[in-house]
Amino acid sequence: MLTYGIPTSQSIETVNPISKTEIQFKTKAHSNDVQAVYLSKNGKRIKMDKIATDGKFDYFSKIIKLKNPNETFDYYFICKDKNNEYYLLIGIITQKLDKSKIFHFDIKKIKPFLTPDWAKNGIIYQIFTDRFYNGDKSNDQDFHEWYYENCKTPPPPGQKLKPNQAYYHLVKDWYDIKGLKHNPLRADGKPDWWSFYGGDIAGVKQKLDYLTDLGITIIYFNPLFEAKSNHKYDAADYMKLDPHFGTEREFKDFVKEAHKRGIHIILDVAFNHTGDTFWAFVDSKKKGPESKYYHWYEWKKWPIPDPLPPDFKPSDYYECWWGFGEMPDLDYDLSRPNPAENGIKDIKQAKVNWDVVNYLKKVAEYWIKDMGLDGFRLDVPNEVPFWFWKIFREKVKSLKPDVYLVGEIWSNASEWVNNDYFDAVMNYAYFKDPVMRFFNQRNCSAKKFDRDLNPDC
Repeated sequence: MLTYGIPTSQSIETVNPISKTEIQFKTKAHSNDVQAVYLSKNGKRIKMDKIATDGKFDYFSKIIKLKNPNETFDYYFICKDKNNEYYLLIGIITQKLDKSKIFHFDIKKIKPFLTPDWAKNGIIYQIFTDRFYNGDKSNDQDFHEWYYENCKTPPPPGQKLKPNQAYYHLVKDWYDIKGLKHNPLRADGKPDWWSFYGGDIAGVKQKLDYLTDLGITIIYFNPLFEAKSNHKYDAADYMKLDPHFGTEREFKDFVKEAHKRGIHIILDVAFNHTGDTFWAFVDSKKKGPESKYYHWYEWKKWPIPDPLPPDFKPSDYYECWWGFGEMPDLDYDLSRPNPAENGIKDIKQAKVNWDVVNYLKKVAEYWIKDMGLDGFRLDVPNEVPFWFWKIFREKVKSLKPDVYLVGEIWSNASEWVNNDYFDAVMNYAYFKDPVMRFFNQRNCSAKKFDRDLNPDC
């Protein structure tokens, strides 16, 4: 039998107080390695539930209700492997019970990890605002902003767009979705990435009855910042609602109306990078080292050639998200190149770029305190230093203690879900990945797909 993760001390990974009188005990073993796992509480065996499997490990859990908030007791784990039993004690796994290595539960010695009650058992509805519903045609995209100046004209009749040429435009027929499959103006056969449909906050507000009837309790918005793209992950200003979604007053009124219906609001934020239209990047790109924002980004060389050569690679000039020049990376640690800064947990080991950090704290305050949001979904947080998320959590929880923080972590999230970082992570491992394997890659059976979605069955 090969078990994994033998606990050497109590932590929220194995002992998680989910309320004053409910404690969740957890452990794991290699997949299909044990027949059953038990929790021994003061000598009484309690069978644990297999709650998940990821192909590598099986995860076991059991919630124990205390007689009173101050109850203490001894405990350990028992793994049954065929006809053998093994005891998971402090730092060891053995077939002989060593009472000196039994765990002792005392809530006073464990820092509870409590998540917002409103998020528990919540039903989340994700909204990509431009494609949801057009409730106010007066704010439809007209592309008057400076960053559309050279990319809003279609090619001459009979011609195609040149390589790397963008064409931003409004699709006036809401039901015309042909371009989402293939843009006829592109020679490469790719979809139309530059189309807008006019969805806005007014449209979401007009559909609140519909959303209420669905039974949803949480709306998760994709980014709402002013930005050049339709997806808004390339912010031009983190502290400005995109004007084609509505006004600040309209959004505040919408949030109040949603709250009256018992619906909480979460906003997707991408703090790994801004857009290349972001005011700080624009200034640094123009002025170079003379810009007071130059150090907000990790420049490799400057200036950027004008006009751009055919073989221009943005990443040769500045760090950007996965090489996309439209999304320049923010620089958090002035002592390390990206991505070496991302794995640092101890802030004392970093040369903190406080100008960036303090600005983003103000952004959080604007959306939580001024706009009334209830939480954030944090885009690619593993590409931002650990220590920043600790600061960020402390900030938002000080503004509103029951703010909900959800990280976009694709792999094992045990390092991320705790009192230092996030309340939860996206359910990619146990939903997205099985869906991709079954529907897209076509490399698993219906039986395995059903088992992947119901790992405790």
